[in-house]
Amino acid sequence: MPSERIRRRIDLLLDEAVARFDWDLVRDRAQNVLALDPENPDALALVAASQRLPGEIRPGGGAARPGK
Repeated sequence: MPSERIRRRIDLLLDEAVARFDWDLVRDRAQNVLALDPENPDALALVAASQRLPGEIRPGGGAARPGK
């Protein structure tokens, strides 16, 4: 079980990635979280979601087009 400090950092990393709508970053951050806390339910769910939603997702639901 990670310390309270690590849990706060984990939450911050995941929240920042999701807020950017960048699923590649979400996947990367979530995998890093799993290295610290292999059973983290949020990280597990975000890895699964990132595999279904590759790339950058813009607010409003549209996928970003390359160069846009």
